[in-house]
Amino acid sequence: MGEPVAVDFNGEGVPARVVYRETEYEVIDMPTRLEDELFFVTHPLDGIHGWRFIGRDPTGETRNFALRECGSAGQWEARVRD
Repeated sequence: MGEPVAVDFNGEGVPARVVYRETEYEVIDMPTRLEDELFFVTHPLDGIHGWRFIGRDPTGETRNFALRECGSAGQWEARVRD
C-alpha cells in the first residue's frame, strides 16, 4: 500500500509535479508508464494505471516515485524511495 499524493499533469497527460507529505516535487526525468513495463503480459490487466519517475524537492533532494491510480479517478497513491 502506498501513501496518498496529489499529482499535477502537463498538457500531454504526463506527471509534472507531485505533492508528497506536504512537499512539492518536480518531475526531473521522463516518467515511465507502469503499463509499458508490463509489455510481456499477453492479456490485458484491468486497473493498472500508474507512473514511475524521479522527483526533486526545492532543496534539491530527490526521491523515486511509483504512482498508482486508486479509488475513484484522480486519486493517486505513491510508493517512495530515497
